[in-house]
Amino acid sequence: MRVVMNLSGDEWLAALTCIERRYNDVRRKVLEGDRKGRSIHRYREEALLLARVIEELKHQK
Repeated sequence: MRVVMNLSGDEWLAALTCIERRYNDVRRKVLEGDRKGRSIHRYREEALLLARVIEELKHQK
C-alpha cells in the first residue's frame, strides 16, 4: 500500500513525531499491562503496525 502526501518539511516532522509518540504510548501500555497481567493483545497489534509505519516513513524521507 502506498500513501502519497504533499507535506512541508515541518509538517512531515510533526506527523512523524505524532506517530512515534503514539507508538511509545502504546509500547508503554503493552509493557505495563504485561507486567500487571492485563490483556494487551490489541495494544500489541497496534504497536507492531505503528512500528512498521514508522520504518516505512523513515525510509521515504
